[in-house]
Amino acid sequence: EHIANQCIQQSHQRLLDNEELVSDVCETLRNSNLMPWGTRLNVQGRMQASSCKELEPGKVSELLCLLRGPQTPSQDMRNHWIGIVRHDETPYMTGSVHWLVKHIAGRGRIRHLLFARDHHLDASSDTAAAD
Repeated sequence: EHIANQCIQQSHQRLLDNEELVSDVCETLRNSNLMPWGTRLNVQGRMQASSCKELEPGKVSELLCLLRGPQTPSQDMRNHWIGIVRHDETPYMTGSVHWLVKHIAGRGRIRHLLFARDHHLDASSDTAAAD
């Protein structure tokens, strides 16, 4: 759960601090299912191949952390999903649940879902538990 909270804090803060990035993400996702965005998050750790099983303490390692985008009075990204893994250069985002389910199901043999969380920062609002 600690790593999931780091994923939420780091990714949401990156979006909340950059309105231009949010605009770019929303515009791109109108025409595409997937968008890498921003820069690498600290919680992603060292970039490794997707087949790497080495655990990096306090980092997402080979697992997938999936969470909803932030929701504030001025910014509503709750219909967007953020995926964070260490083998991607940056986090990715999608607005298509259909694409997301197909993507995760196709990759499930390589990495497991660490956490799926709703957009609330409150830990009591978990929508799914650890795998």
